[in-house]
Amino acid sequence: MITGLLLLLVARTPKTLTVFAAASLKDAFTEIAKQYEVEHPDISIRLNFAGSQALAAQIQQGAPVDIFASASERNLLDAAPDRQTLRVFAENELTVVTRRGLTLKHGIKDLGGLPNIVLADVAVPAGHYAEEVLTNAAVVLGADWLAKVHAHVVSRELDVRAVLAKVVLGDADAGIVYVSDARSVHAGMNSIVIPPDWNILARYPVAVTSMSQDVPDSRDFIRFLFTPYAQGVFERDGFISPLRPVSHLAIVRNGTASPLSLPLRKLPMGTVVAGPDHRRYRGVLVSSLLQGTSSTNATFVGADDYAVTYSVQELKGSGAILFTTNGVDYQLIDPNSPPKGWVKWIRSIKFG
Repeated sequence: MITGLLLLLVARTPKTLTVFAAASLKDAFTEIAKQYEVEHPDISIRLNFAGSQALAAQIQQGAPVDIFASASERNLLDAAPDRQTLRVFAENELTVVTRRGLTLKHGIKDLGGLPNIVLADVAVPAGHYAEEVLTNAAVVLGADWLAKVHAHVVSRELDVRAVLAKVVLGDADAGIVYVSDARSVHAGMNSIVIPPDWNILARYPVAVTSMSQDVPDSRDFIRFLFTPYAQGVFERDGFISPLRPVSHLAIVRNGTASPLSLPLRKLPMGTVVAGPDHRRYRGVLVSSLLQGTSSTNATFVGADDYAVTYSVQELKGSGAILFTTNGVDYQLIDPNSPPKGWVKWIRSIKFG
């Protein structure tokens, strides 16, 4: 009887996945993790938030982590992840936030006249991106403007949420944070739009770490980040979904990209039977995109940066198709490979 009780206790004890995530992901990941636990009662998610550079350093020092979600691919790669699991699950832009009651009439140009500016440290992704924005702006606003901004930086913080906190508390006149951070508070702060030509698009990658003790469940959590629910949470919080609809596919030949308008209604169609359930799919024949090419291979790249390369000869004989249910998001269906290897949300096809 005691043995039976012990087995029952073990069976009811949830497995724990440890997730390290960039500080800017705190609100979204906290909510998404709770929902994941609801849908997977046998899994408990332990979250740890900090600057991506600090998290990478902890992983390098042997911290037991299953999943690392970073604001920078550089920091993620520093942590030696399982690259086969690396995906880009969200994007973000930067904005200037100012303390309560302070308005910048001329936008980012007015930063040069503020006495107290706070930024994330340049080792932090948000700090590195902020410097890119300032450098881009200086092309128009001038080197003197950039020098004034740098001279008035009174603090460089270890994560972007610390930058936000100093502005919210009035300890700084302004700071540069992610749009998602600015949306996380409602304290009378002003958020100043950075012109598109000066702004950057920060991409958030995630991967299973090399020391994970539960790779299957870690992979499943990463898949959950791409569900409509999780992507909706990210977009609500000010992130940009990489899965958002696009108007064309980028066809890249000899290093030059040309747009192929969606939907692909004018291209030849075909039907294949694929997958373990022997499902029948109808879509655009991939072979129709290969006509006249002298390339030897083709790489299909998804919105999440997942990519698979095929030989052109292999594709011509495979019967592979581009399948869509909405005319916008196309998926490669290859009858000669398992579904887990198919590229989803195709954004470009690169011939080489």
